[in-house]
Amino acid sequence: NDDCVEIKDASHLWGKTTWESEKILEEEHGKDIQVCGIGQAGENLVRTSTTIANLFRSGSPGSGAVWGSKGLKAIVVKGTKSVKIADPEKFLELVEKDREFLLKNEYIQGTIVGLGTPGYAPYWYWPQDARGLTAEEAKAKVGGEKLQEMYVSQLKGCFNCLSPCGRYFNINTGKYAGTKGKAPEAATIITMGFYCGNLNLASILKLNNLCNQY
Repeated sequence: NDDCVEIKDASHLWGKTTWESEKILEEEHGKDIQVCGIGQAGENLVRTSTTIANLFRSGSPGSGAVWGSKGLKAIVVKGTKSVKIADPEKFLELVEKDREFLLKNEYIQGTIVGLGTPGYAPYWYWPQDARGLTAEEAKAKVGGEKLQEMYVSQLKGCFNCLSPCGRYFNINTGKYAGTKGKAPEAATIITMGFYCGNLNLASILKLNNLCNQY
């Protein structure tokens, strides 16, 4: 909290998912916090485990095991100070350059903003002979358009982003009814969908939540 740094006992959080931990930490420290933590996979030193920030944002594979090996469950940050920039003029030049690129790039505005990274998943990663389906047929089942049509409830962008590519989902019917969270990126649809021969989009959304939690 600003310049105050404390190491606190987290034994009451050990064994809990990232989502459960964050809820408890908000009750203890208030809603105006940012949290990065690990779930049971990191605690058990699973080599591919990661850190999760604010429920859905994933760190590098293996980072969760590093935290687990150190007995570190979570880092909670809050504060009131601003970010100091060494060269404000140069920084603003780069900001304007990026802003112009993001707003004028047809691919970003047409595909990424509209459908998120799942918009390109079938074309980049779908093997033509997988389950006898073409990329177009796979797209119809688990592509960005299908995700948007069936489950997306709200767009979600990173702080101050001009091209929000994230989205929240909500499953209202079927086996996974009641499941909600942040929609997966293309890589999740690819690895838990295409590579597994799985074309059940609702199950991919459920698996995405479990990975974020564990």
